[in-house]
Amino acid sequence: MIYLKTLKRLKEDALGAYPFNVHAINQLSEISFDSEVTIFIGENGCGKTTFLESLMLLTHTVDLIPEKYRRLDGPKKLSKSFKAVWQQKTSRGFYLKSQSFIRFVDNIEAMREETHEELSQLREAFKDRSKYALELAEGPYQKTLSALTNRYGQGLDKMSHGEGYLELFKSRLVPGGLYILDEPELSLSPMRQLSLISLIKEMVDKDCQFIIITHSPILMAYDQANIYNFEDRIEKIEYNDIEHVNLTRDFLNHPQSFLRHL
Repeated sequence: MIYLKTLKRLKEDALGAYPFNVHAINQLSEISFDSEVTIFIGENGCGKTTFLESLMLLTHTVDLIPEKYRRLDGPKKLSKSFKAVWQQKTSRGFYLKSQSFIRFVDNIEAMREETHEELSQLREAFKDRSKYALELAEGPYQKTLSALTNRYGQGLDKMSHGEGYLELFKSRLVPGGLYILDEPELSLSPMRQLSLISLIKEMVDKDCQFIIITHSPILMAYDQANIYNFEDRIEKIEYNDIEHVNLTRDFLNHPQSFLRHL
């Protein structure tokens, strides 16, 4: 299912401070999302993340990273220059920047620890009250702990980085959602990247849409994905024309021919 159909520019922006000094973004008038999976590629510093964060703001997609860790000055400016055109709106889904994943884990575990501490203080305060009164007072705290355990098990921090990322991803996916992902491969081995592709395929079959930034030739190979290259312009590109893909392929086929010149 395609929910977000098009991003259209509302106004021209003069060359100026970031992000309006990024040519690829400044010249963009419209971009279409014609597939359930859209992939953005390009070198670091080309504006991909700023563009994706502005898209998150425009679509009101939930950011899983706590607000205190966000730096959205550039995306907020850029979001005022575009409008989102929906084929059908959805309020389900999330945005996740993989570089900030560890902050999300820390926030979840801090919430769990704070709840346990508050529960301990409550029990001390109710030590002279009836068991029934204590059970009533404990209810909201136990509900919070139960919800955290049901969604994240005994703790994402108890897993490897890659395991925790995939577990978080699986626990938050629901049918009918728009999912915006920034470099999900950062935490994942090649095998786990294939697991992620399998999970994306499964959720596409459940009416989900994905917009992804990646440097991974594995994720770029997703069948039926539309790939946009951020270079001088933001343009569609075929998988076999991607420089990163061809460089990786050539290196794997002839590693020594590259290494001897380093």
